[in-house]
Amino acid sequence: MPISVELSFWGTIVTLVMGIPIGIITAIKANTWVDTVNMSVALVLYALPSFILAVFVQLLVLWIDKTGIGWPISGWGDPWQYTWPDIQYKLVPILTYGAAGYAYYARLTRTTMLEVLRQDYVRTARAKGLLEKAVIYRHTLRNAIIPLITAIGLLLGLLVTGSFFIENIFSIPGIANITVAAVSQRNYPVIQATTIMVAIGVVFGNLISDILYGLADPRIKTE
Repeated sequence: MPISVELSFWGTIVTLVMGIPIGIITAIKANTWVDTVNMSVALVLYALPSFILAVFVQLLVLWIDKTGIGWPISGWGDPWQYTWPDIQYKLVPILTYGAAGYAYYARLTRTTMLEVLRQDYVRTARAKGLLEKAVIYRHTLRNAIIPLITAIGLLLGLLVTGSFFIENIFSIPGIANITVAAVSQRNYPVIQATTIMVAIGVVFGNLISDILYGLADPRIKTE
């Protein structure tokens, strides 16, 4: 579990740090070349299943490795240790995990931002002479973030099990390996434990979402 949690945690950080800012930028630059390029890349990444993307990344690393760098394409290293050899093992799987989710959050952020940017109160804020940064971050983003919170809650719920394909392709000794082995061996207790863990994670993610709703919008009352 520590390995799966580490992979999912850093992959989720990469997903959100890349996806949400790029979604905001593409919404602000809608119908420009910036929007076209970013959304084209996001569409390609979104259309590729994570296990196909992982194989492509491995092939790319092997092609680059012809120079003799010796970059590993499987394994993980020591959990929660960040020496240079550990980083070499972890960097590619984490970026692959983040890229697979980045496309979804970039597109979702762009869609919700564009919807809010067309509202009357945004035009009023601009007509009053507010700085564009204030319009974007204080008025637009705060109202556009509600759908993102819902998606983030589900992402937190599937934090550990969301890396199954990545772990299998990169031969990472996490929860995915024992779960896949349990399915092939009909080891029902392990399968049940994984299922219960997913259920607990989803409930916990929904709870976090409900709490964040109240912080993002005071009009939403949480009990």
